[in-house]
Amino acid sequence: MTKNILIVTISNIVRLVAGMAIGLVIPKFLSVEDYGCYKTYTLYMTYIGLFSLGLIDGIYLKYGGKKYEELDRGKFRCYIRALFYLQLIMAVILFVISFFFMKGESKIIFVSIAVNLIAQQLLTYFAQVSQLASQFTLLSVFNIFWSVITLIGVGLIYIIPEANYLTYIIIVIASNYLLLIFYFVTYHDIIFGKAQKLKDEKQEIIYLMKLGLPLLVANLVSTLILSCDRIFIERIYDIEQFSYYSFAYSLFSIANTFITAVSMVLYPMLKKMGEDNVKNAYNKAIALMLIIVFAGLSAYFPLCAFINWYLPKYNDSLPVFRIILPGLAVSSCISVVMQNYYKVANKNLSFFIKSLVILGIAVGTNLIAIYVFKEIIYISIASVITLFIWYFVTEFFFIKEYKANTIKNTIFLICATAVFYLVSMIENNLIAFFVYVLVVGGFICVLYYKLLRSFLRVFLKKNSNNTDNQSNNL
Repeated sequence: MTKNILIVTISNIVRLVAGMAIGLVIPKFLSVEDYGCYKTYTLYMTYIGLFSLGLIDGIYLKYGGKKYEELDRGKFRCYIRALFYLQLIMAVILFVISFFFMKGESKIIFVSIAVNLIAQQLLTYFAQVSQLASQFTLLSVFNIFWSVITLIGVGLIYIIPEANYLTYIIIVIASNYLLLIFYFVTYHDIIFGKAQKLKDEKQEIIYLMKLGLPLLVANLVSTLILSCDRIFIERIYDIEQFSYYSFAYSLFSIANTFITAVSMVLYPMLKKMGEDNVKNAYNKAIALMLIIVFAGLSAYFPLCAFINWYLPKYNDSLPVFRIILPGLAVSSCISVVMQNYYKVANKNLSFFIKSLVILGIAVGTNLIAIYVFKEIIYISIASVITLFIWYFVTEFFFIKEYKANTIKNTIFLICATAVFYLVSMIENNLIAFFVYVLVVGGFICVLYYKLLRSFLRVFLKKNSNNTDNQSNNL
């Protein structure tokens, strides 16, 4: 596990650089209105996974943990053909609806989504194949390749005169199709060649859709919980306010990119561990995630200083960013740890039902914020409150079924969140940075002393063994 996380983390550091380029350079060169249009495109692109009808998720659930060599070539060649035909139909339908029944910027945005749909869905499929078969080195190479293409695209925005949001969307779509070619070359043995006939595998494909549909819908509901505030703002407020709010979430996404390194390897690893070992590891996994995220939140203070200097036109985004940032700890625990545990325990339906209830709460709290308080800062507060409710509702399963003692993690989550909000009120970012590091670092040392000591022992033991091996080789 450590090796896989390390490999993926290195590629995610490179991807983080690309993410920072998108998050910080693109808004620098686009107008506020153009940036808002681009973020509208990315917002609705997050929902195209629904068009797979659960096929990709079903494949992931059925084959997760298997080695690449164990995958049935004939079946997988059939799967990708089925997925391609399905996405082609969906893309044509979306294109026709967008082209003939929409107007203005909405027409341009949704036509672009239709053009990008096939490439994006196939890229998702290959990424899932890489993860389920633990092909993390290959996935890391593709992440690096994607990052390089992205950086080139960002550079083109700088070079092309009078570039607008559509210019960058076209670059993104072209990059996706280029990356898809490399996936086709790499995975040619499960794409080309003799495949099972679609008519013979019809029942298998329907079974995979039924298997994956609950997970797909649960993921969709999870995405809606995390983004319904932006949907409301995009629909109700003007493009400028949506742009400011979206920029705050772009900064949020930059931080989230690094966290996904753990998520990519966690499900296949958990599936191999067995249920008893998984139960014992739950509290440590949550603790580790909380430590990583709250330690990382120290970057907020230098980042604010940078935004004030580099992108002063987005200063209005910083109050929203300050409110939503602790939500990263909550959303990371849910998406990276808890949801993977629900998958392993085959409780996808339970996770879906709970998430559906939380979605209702999210819609309710956002509507109250919009129509009672009206300002977008209160919408961000409503979103964070919803995330905390989601966390505690989801965790109840582990308290009941695993008898998990979550008091320590709960205390740290609440205290670290309170510390962040209080310390971030200090106007001097340098002083705030050191105060935050000292206080949160103190909490970590006091509450997780034994956990940190055990990790340190394992680390020192491995280093000692490596040194001994090198000495013996000499």
